[in-house]
Amino acid sequence: MDRKDWIIATKFGHRFHRNFEQTDHWSLQEVMEQLEASLQALRTDYIDIYQFHSGSDEVFDQPELWEGLNKQVEAGKLRDLGISIGSNDNLYQTQRATAVGASLMIIRKRWRNRRPQASRSWNPSRAKITGFTRRNIS
Repeated sequence: MDRKDWIIATKFGHRFHRNFEQTDHWSLQEVMEQLEASLQALRTDYIDIYQFHSGSDEVFDQPELWEGLNKQVEAGKLRDLGISIGSNDNLYQTQRATAVGASLMIIRKRWRNRRPQASRSWNPSRAKITGFTRRNIS
């Protein structure tokens, strides 16, 4: 199969260590290091969807981060930027998405009395994708 036949999506912002132990990494330098590590681990020269994952509004509001990410889109390392949030209630990031250059939103459904599971694959029963762009990802 050709690479163009696949859509590769990954997230940034957290580094997982062991069973739900994580540290946050939101600076432009840290996010660029995560991008390079993801490209290497995924053995590809570009990522289709690079997602801001479960960050606070404070870390979301970093113009230099979004400028740096949009430069990576222009350079061809990223095709689209996305935002992954925990609920439809996060209006701030939803309203600011297009202003920062994000072209899709992932809304994760949290199950009552269950801790969210970290997963390398998308489980359609636990997520809802809402696109707000005029162009297709592929």
